[in-house]
Amino acid sequence: MRLVQLGQKQWTVLAVLDNRGDCPVLDLLQSEGDPGDRLLADLKETIPERGPLRNTEASKPLRDKILELREPTSHGGTLRVLYFYDAGHVIVCVNACLKKTNKTPDDLIDAAVALRAAYFEAKEQGRLRIEDLPEN
Repeated sequence: MRLVQLGQKQWTVLAVLDNRGDCPVLDLLQSEGDPGDRLLADLKETIPERGPLRNTEASKPLRDKILELREPTSHGGTLRVLYFYDAGHVIVCVNACLKKTNKTPDDLIDAAVALRAAYFEAKEQGRLRIEDLPEN
């Protein structure tokens, strides 16, 4: 499994890469302008330095050890990044979406649960590859 390192200080923030080497989390955040920039800054700087956001409006547990970061947009939706924890102060972002409803779709959570399982299987088998974030 390939991942990209978004930030690292006291905490390490990683994001999953797809089979083509693209990062769906980065792709969505970079396409959303200011709210995406704010959430990306949290993933690259704030969370690595201070740890996970404790504000329940910005971060909350969903199910099966999957959590979400939320950032409202000016056009009525909310950016959501689904993530989980690994040992040693590691946060792994698995997918993202823009939703106009309050409920995170079950299929998005199911995909995050599956990626979490794949991550730990790859870790156990020594198949995690962590890449540096490309310069933009």
